[in-house]
Amino acid sequence: MRKASEVTAATYISSYTGKYGVMYVNLIVMKNGDSGEYISKFNPQTKFVVGQIADYELAERATPKGTVLTIKPVKIEPVNPTPQVATSGANGNQNDRNVSFAMSYAKDIYCALISKGSASGSNVLLEYYELILKKMSGK
Repeated sequence: MRKASEVTAATYISSYTGKYGVMYVNLIVMKNGDSGEYISKFNPQTKFVVGQIADYELAERATPKGTVLTIKPVKIEPVNPTPQVATSGANGNQNDRNVSFAMSYAKDIYCALISKGSASGSNVLLEYYELILKKMSGK
C-alpha cells in the first residue's frame, strides 16, 4: 500500500556484497511511526532524506534470520505523460527512413565535393539525392 510521511531518521546499519555488488542497509523511520530497512546501491542513500516527505511502500521480506519489514520509495509517474510521436527515425516507415538517409548521404557527398572545389551549385545536391533515393527504392 502506498503511503507518504516525513522522514525522521535514515541510519546506515550494515553492508553486504550481493549479485549487484556492495549493497547498503539503512533503517528508515517515518513521522507516522512506520519504519523499515531500505537497501541501497549507494552510501549514503539519497531516496529518504530527513525532514522531507517521501512516498513509500512497506513490504515484508523473508531472510535467513526471519522476516524483515522493508521500505521502498515509490516512483511518481506524471499524470499526463507526453505522447510519443513517430518520426522518420526508428519508429517511422521504411520510405521515411530512405528519404532521410538519401538526403543525409547526398549532403555528405556534396560537402566532400565542395571541399575539393568540384561542386558547382545546389543542383548537384538535388541530383545526388534523387539518384540515391531511386537506388534505394529499387526504381
